[in-house]
Amino acid sequence: MFALAASFLIHTAPQAPPPPQAQVAQIARAVPFHLVALPLSAELLGARLEPELDGSLGAHLEYSIEGKRVDIDERLPAAGETPPQNARQLFSLDGYPAVFRPAQSGYNGSDALTWYRPDIIIAVWSPDRADAPLLIDLALDLR
Repeated sequence: MFALAASFLIHTAPQAPPPPQAQVAQIARAVPFHLVALPLSAELLGARLEPELDGSLGAHLEYSIEGKRVDIDERLPAAGETPPQNARQLFSLDGYPAVFRPAQSGYNGSDALTWYRPDIIIAVWSPDRADAPLLIDLALDLR
């Protein structure tokens, strides 16, 4: 009787989420673009799919870097989407336009770097106020 009860508990217990690297692999198969991520040496905390307003799927990756949480959101560019041309913080990052927005106007109330590549738009941001050089370095490390 005990074995039957233990078997029932094992089969009905909630499943633990897969490890973060397995989450990234699942997301990479689900999104309609080449998912970029930091090297395996970075501490990946988790990953999830993010539905976009147009019905497409984006990706959200969370890392711990230098004691700060850093989030990376990736999505396909909307039709005709271009970076804001009048942004004071517009600059070229590895040959593609990017915009850095400080916390007062940033993505989710945080410092944010948005990188406008032709195949994907990447937002790198930190609720823990990571500085611009760190966000830029992380964007350049994405593979």
